[in-house]
Amino acid sequence: MNRNISQKLQNKYCQEFDEKEDIILPDTYWGEIVYIVYILADIIKTRTNTRQKLFELKRQIKIHHKWMKVK
Repeated sequence: MNRNISQKLQNKYCQEFDEKEDIILPDTYWGEIVYIVYILADIIKTRTNTRQKLFELKRQIKIHHKWMKVK
């Protein structure tokens, strides 16, 4: 029963998350590093839209850096 609940939550989250529009802002630099590694692994595995993904990753890093300065 718990398995079905977690699947529903995961599916709901995936439907609401737009990879091109939403920006994830981890609270720590460690969280940002983990996110960067995840995106780089995705780029290596899929090999599609690498320029777009690298552009979005660069944008993510800049926004996180600015956000940590303000925080």
